[in-house]
Amino acid sequence: MYSVIIIGVAIMLMVQVTLVLGAPIHPSENKGAPPSPPPPQDDGVILIEVFSQLVSGHWKFDHLDSLISQSHKEIADRLQDRIQIDMIQTLPLDPISMNQQQQQQQQQRQKPIMMRPTEVMEYGLLKSQMMNAIQARTRGMLPEMWDQMGGEALGRPKMERMIQEFLRSSCPPPSPPLLQHRHQEAAAKGVKDRVTLSCLQTHLARFSSQLNDYIQTHLTKIWNQLHQQALPDLLDSTAKDLENLIAYFNHNIDNLQHHRIHLTVLPWVDIAPPPLLSFTDQDDSDDHSLFSNFVSMAKVEV
Repeated sequence: MYSVIIIGVAIMLMVQVTLVLGAPIHPSENKGAPPSPPPPQDDGVILIEVFSQLVSGHWKFDHLDSLISQSHKEIADRLQDRIQIDMIQTLPLDPISMNQQQQQQQQQRQKPIMMRPTEVMEYGLLKSQMMNAIQARTRGMLPEMWDQMGGEALGRPKMERMIQEFLRSSCPPPSPPLLQHRHQEAAAKGVKDRVTLSCLQTHLARFSSQLNDYIQTHLTKIWNQLHQQALPDLLDSTAKDLENLIAYFNHNIDNLQHHRIHLTVLPWVDIAPPPLLSFTDQDDSDDHSLFSNFVSMAKVEV
């Protein structure tokens, strides 16, 4: 009797073990399912004010300053070229009889009057000083003239405003939950001064093109106004000042015997505007790389 009971219990235990070992193992029966991948996160937001300062500073110091300085030098050189100062021969000013004058004229034809060494030195020194004065005067007046013709549009404040207006009109501000993850204070202050990096990347090519057009338009406008009015007027005023100065020298310098300084002013001729280097170096395929440094400095990680 007891042996039968023991055999029955053993058979039941064997069946249960078989069922347990042979049962398929489902993932849901493990200790826990693997964590689902985190939802994609935005890679950051851009501070509009910082980004505009970086871009405008790059244009101002790396491009426009050197371009404007070179333009001023070319303009000063051109204005100097339109002014010619020469020494011409004259007859003695003392009254002489007609016969003596005719004899002297005949002698002049046979033997040209030569400038004495002191006259050559005096004339060379005066001409050099006057030409240097023209160059210095012109280059000293051009910065103010440039601003009067609209140069402020290419200054940093106006360029920063243009960049900020473009970003705000092209990209909506990031949603507050995006900023509350690590920058709750930003949400409290508002998000109007921030745009997402992804939106900036989307509009990067258009931003670069619009910035180039803005700068080229104002450069062309300033250049045309300078050549149409400001520079011809500057040439006229410079010529009048030189006429008075040369008249003084001709009247008061005794060393310039038989010679006088003569001024010739040629009409103003326009100069072709300087070429503007494209901010993208004419390569639209890699716009982001040109802004990478600016973006990294203006980005707020979230």
